[in-house]
Amino acid sequence: MLRLMGQYANQWNGFGDDVGNQRQGLALLRSVIDEACDEVGRDPTTLPRSVTVLIANESAEPWWEDMPFDNDADVGALKPLIGAPEQIAATLREFVAEGARYISTRVHRKPSKTSRRCWKRLTLAD
Repeated sequence: MLRLMGQYANQWNGFGDDVGNQRQGLALLRSVIDEACDEVGRDPTTLPRSVTVLIANESAEPWWEDMPFDNDADVGALKPLIGAPEQIAATLREFVAEGARYISTRVHRKPSKTSRRCWKRLTLAD
């Protein structure tokens, strides 16, 4: 499957559980994706990377603790980003530094004021 992705994909997305919702998980899988591209003679930089990140607030029901968990990055169980807008924005920037061109977020429950302020800070920082 990775060979097909390396040859034909227009984009690769790592979901939060694929990368452990962590920059380190994206870094580990980046080399796997690069190798798949190399195997078929594709320049890995021509395959955009994205990541889907889970964000939750402190009052969220922790359903992620009950999930069976096994990811390719081997970085541990899924834990959402929780914290002040500045902390969440800093973590999202780490994903960009690891090669994520796009970030989509899954906000547990309704978007909180924290999530909206986080996106506002990210927009202002760029």
